[in-house]
Amino acid sequence: MGYYADARWIEPAPRMFQAALIESFRNSGRVLAVSRRDPEVGTDYSLKIEFAEFAADVSGGGAPIVRIALTARLVSVPERRLIATEHFEQSVKAEDASIGAVAAAFDEAAQALCAGLVAWTVPALR
Repeated sequence: MGYYADARWIEPAPRMFQAALIESFRNSGRVLAVSRRDPEVGTDYSLKIEFAEFAADVSGGGAPIVRIALTARLVSVPERRLIATEHFEQSVKAEDASIGAVAAAFDEAAQALCAGLVAWTVPALR
């Protein structure tokens, strides 16, 4: 806990990841609309994300290894029916132990997970 004690994320990790994931869906051009919970937009599907791990492993000495693991559940909203569930993991070794390098590794891991989530989700919507 004390290794990066003075480091602070600008938002909680799930909220930052959600923003990156929404942007990934929008950039894919493969879905009509995507948003956070917007009461003005009718929702057909909901993607529920549960993080299992969001950490930088510094136990090996040297550059930390960033790990993000999550489970995604795709739910059909009108029927409240589970359509699919999948576990995703990504590990990225930081270039060095600096906070900037670790943040860059988190970004790389998150972007790879977002790409994987989009690729997994879109076919399930058909």
